[in-house]
Amino acid sequence: HVHVFHWLPGDTIDRRPLAEGAHLWCDWFATMRGAGRRPDALLEFCRGDDLEQFAADAAVLRSLVS
Repeated sequence: HVHVFHWLPGDTIDRRPLAEGAHLWCDWFATMRGAGRRPDALLEFCRGDDLEQFAADAAVLRSLVS
């Protein structure tokens, strides 16, 4: 199982929209597909714990796993 999120580390955690880190996750999912794996993925954190941001991040995640 993979907990998907995007944040910038530092003195405080800066949760960012998943779209900003999608290229990193795209590479990771491509590597897993190349290895014949399709891991279960879920959203772990979203910016501001906001439902609209969660919906936007979910749309990005759906595009990454398809």
